[in-house]
Amino acid sequence: MPLNTPQFDITEGRIAFVIKAGQVIWSDNQPKVLVKLSKDANFISLVKDENNQLVFTHFSVEYGQTILSVDAKDLPSNRDLPFILSWSVPNKKIGLYVNGTLKKEETIPMGVGFEIPKGYKVKLIKN
Repeated sequence: MPLNTPQFDITEGRIAFVIKAGQVIWSDNQPKVLVKLSKDANFISLVKDENNQLVFTHFSVEYGQTILSVDAKDLPSNRDLPFILSWSVPNKKIGLYVNGTLKKEETIPMGVGFEIPKGYKVKLIKN
């Protein structure tokens, strides 16, 4: 569900969504993008990777990249699962909730922005 939305704020936010029963087999070793929100070069994403890990990425040109991952292989594929992704640069945290439970939280490293090397230009590509 990639979205490029002007309302998206990389500094702070929260998104709640449900993965319907049967949409994802959590133990099949097949990568799947579950959510991607972006604005300009900033984005958040949740991906089930080929190792059956849920990988939540928060990327900001100004604040750098923070990644957290949790094991997904034991999640039930036969029922709806609610998810919440939360991020807060002021509180220096990103968090992943599954079925109402905080699965993991990571600290956003401050002051680790992305620098463009001299002589290079950035071209923003819209989805």
